[in-house]
Amino acid sequence: MAVNIVLDARKHLRVAVTGEFDCEAARELMRRFRMNWPARATALHLDLKGVTEFRQGAIELLVLLVEMTDGEFSLEGCSKELDAAYVSVLTGANAAPIAGSACRNFLIGGERTVCSWGSCP
Repeated sequence: MAVNIVLDARKHLRVAVTGEFDCEAARELMRRFRMNWPARATALHLDLKGVTEFRQGAIELLVLLVEMTDGEFSLEGCSKELDAAYVSVLTGANAAPIAGSACRNFLIGGERTVCSWGSCP
């Protein structure tokens, strides 16, 4: 897992995730995102073409980022499986009753909670 984050000249946060997109990668991405948003960055571009595997908790992060950026978020390079999982969670079609709140608490540094689907430690 690797997370590469760059703030470009247009003040867009460009993120590339490679390897496994798991909760560890999601936490690192959230930590770095919080350091740059909204004071320094005006948009977020997330490139996932290097992702080989993903966990449901990381998909919850993508939905959380859409909300936190008021839609100034673009997702690039998703595999068909990752894109389908993202759309499913975004539309609420594949969410357990407490999955979103549990993952959100975990990802934003709240109480250590376990995400549904066994995806977060």
